[in-house]
Amino acid sequence: MLIKYILLLQSVYGFHKPREYGRIPKNQVHDRIYSFLERNGINNCYEHLEDPQILFLKCYNNELVNVEIYIHQQNTNNKYI
Repeated sequence: MLIKYILLLQSVYGFHKPREYGRIPKNQVHDRIYSFLERNGINNCYEHLEDPQILFLKCYNNELVNVEIYIHQQNTNNKYI
């Protein structure tokens, strides 16, 4: 019974729903990130560089919010692009 309930929840809420990635034109990634931050009112922040590939921001936008930017190296054996 529990397994059926878990499967039902998974089908309804889509725990593993597929993601579609859209191409960002070369040299415009910074514009997309800037627009995303601006749309979400992220502009009053403190930063912490955890290491060269992890940036943490604590920002105030009518409430305290956390922003985390990670750079993960992708396995190049899967050549989808």
